[in-house]
Amino acid sequence: MNGKSKRWTTLILVVYGLAAVVMTWPVSAQLGTHLPGGGDDVWVHQWTFWWVKESIVKGYNPLYTHLLFHPEGVAGHAQLCLAQHRRLAAPASNHR
Repeated sequence: MNGKSKRWTTLILVVYGLAAVVMTWPVSAQLGTHLPGGGDDVWVHQWTFWWVKESIVKGYNPLYTHLLFHPEGVAGHAQLCLAQHRRLAAPASNHR
């Protein structure tokens, strides 16, 4: 890749990045303190992200939890519809 091509690629990335921030304002300014979206789904997904990370770190099965429907627990494959996404995001998230 030559210098002109690198500059063009950088310019495109910057323009798209700025467009994404502008189109999602003010959410983009509050990502560290707020959850975008509405309704109960936001909290379900937030819990699922936490559970997948917690289960991987502690060596549990991320597709089963004893924390819901005690004492039987629940198979999470129905609720963890995007488990692969969450597994990829778990190391990057700082949810404790």
